[in-house]
Amino acid sequence: MSKPGVRLIAVTAALATAGLTAAPAATAATVTETAPTTTAATTAPAAGDPFYAYDGSEPLSSFAPGAVLKTRTLQYHLVGIPTPLKAIQLLHRSTDAQGRPSANVTTVVRSLTGDGSKAVSYQSFYDSLNPEDGPSRAIAGNLTLGGVIPNAEALFMAPLLAKGYTLVIRTPRDSGRTSPRGPSTGPTPWTRSGPRPGPRRRA
Repeated sequence: MSKPGVRLIAVTAALATAGLTAAPAATAATVTETAPTTTAATTAPAAGDPFYAYDGSEPLSSFAPGAVLKTRTLQYHLVGIPTPLKAIQLLHRSTDAQGRPSANVTTVVRSLTGDGSKAVSYQSFYDSLNPEDGPSRAIAGNLTLGGVIPNAEALFMAPLLAKGYTLVIRTPRDSGRTSPRGPSTGPTPWTRSGPRPGPRRRA
């Protein structure tokens, strides 16, 4: 990533931590819901975005855990401000805390200078049961008080992008609130057998 791009991420994330989370929500850019092809199209607000709900004709239970249901490409946002980075979001079949089929979103962010040969799985430490506060919604342009952490986390992600790493950012509980007891995440396209503890890096 170029130095201006890294500087933009760092400055915008610093603004988020300074308390500018009350600014009006911006709209997400270039969204089209298709499966499994990634395309770009019209603008839609992140809040109430239909992308996060599975609306296919087949029962969700008929898909294997980790199966991709929809994809879209949009600009990576920080505190509602679009950046030059492109993000690919995948709605995939997962499992909720009660063991029922659910749909979650994983976001893939490609470095502007990387060749895609190395990746880091980034696990957000956001603390909210409200799906609107999750990393995938913040990346799409949603702006909420509970979403300040996903925006501020750009301070940790910018150095990885500058080194050419692709970021894989999971967002559990995208399909709704879950109980804090028991498991809160399930398989993704990268972890078909379920979540594993600790950071994962593919060199």
